[in-house]
Amino acid sequence: MEKGIIALISPLGTALLAALLCGWAWWLGRRPVAACLALFAFSWLWLWSLPPVAGHLAASIEADHAPMPLAAIPHADAIVVLGGAYSDSGLDPDSGQEVEFGEAAERLWFAIRLFRAGKAPRILLSGGHDPDQGKFSEADAMAGVAADFAIAEGALLREGASRNTRENARFSANLLRREGIDTIILVTSASHMRRALVHFSAEGLAVIPAPTDYQAPRLARKPCCLPDAEALAVSGQMFKELLGQWIWP
Repeated sequence: MEKGIIALISPLGTALLAALLCGWAWWLGRRPVAACLALFAFSWLWLWSLPPVAGHLAASIEADHAPMPLAAIPHADAIVVLGGAYSDSGLDPDSGQEVEFGEAAERLWFAIRLFRAGKAPRILLSGGHDPDQGKFSEADAMAGVAADFAIAEGALLREGASRNTRENARFSANLLRREGIDTIILVTSASHMRRALVHFSAEGLAVIPAPTDYQAPRLARKPCCLPDAEALAVSGQMFKELLGQWIWP
């Protein structure tokens, strides 16, 4: 249900729905209505495919959490990095490419940089398992990548049951409390940080935000008037985040 709503309200989903309604109106002989729907579908898709438009939307969401210099981030008991960036590639493990890197892979990379900078002695990897996406959890996928960066298994905690941000916070907090940890550095995408902070703070944790995966600066370097597939993808991601803030906080 949730995934269907997210797909529908994305710019691509809305444009496709308008196109389907256009075809239906044409079949019913409602030519003026069909023409209006066709114009809307094209204009809506074109608008959110423009880098300045997608970039402005991303910047407005990411502005709450500007990037911090690494040296300015305080020390904590643990670093918590949220999933959403890694999954099962579907390839045989013998290939050495069993993990699929998502668009937010900077999350784990930044968490490892914080760990190597001595900001915390432990890293908690939070992300569950979607049977449709593979055979292991996001936490396990991230642990495999962390091992490739020579992060000792003893420094890692795994929370592999969560399926959304609320569960990320609840299940991670339970695990952290058992370890006697109450101050964390939270690593997630800048656009996702606002929602993540609400949930982790509600669990009674002292949270230091460490946002990463900024979209707006990259889009600012693209041609302003040409539709761009990446800009459309970013627009869809930002629509999903806004929906999460409004409906599934």
